[in-house]
Amino acid sequence: MWKKVLRANISPELRAQFELFGEDVLANAVGAGGPSSTEGELDKLLRERRREIVEWLQERRDDRERRERLTCWIVVATLIVALLMRRLPW
Repeated sequence: MWKKVLRANISPELRAQFELFGEDVLANAVGAGGPSSTEGELDKLLRERRREIVEWLQERRDDRERRERLTCWIVVATLIVALLMRRLPW
């Protein structure tokens, strides 16, 4: 039920660089299949650190799924407690 989030083995500096670009930009860049012709910083990252980008994106996705699952269980538990509270004679 609970899937452990596997942390990508990435240096703090590289992780900060990925955070700067963000998940959407990096996912779109990886999905596009290759660097563009602009030779920018993102292109260099894609050429040299593609594996790390994919691992970081996987880590982020797993972490987001875990948070969503936890939120769902908290909502369910809150509803159950609220229903039980209504049935108790006060």
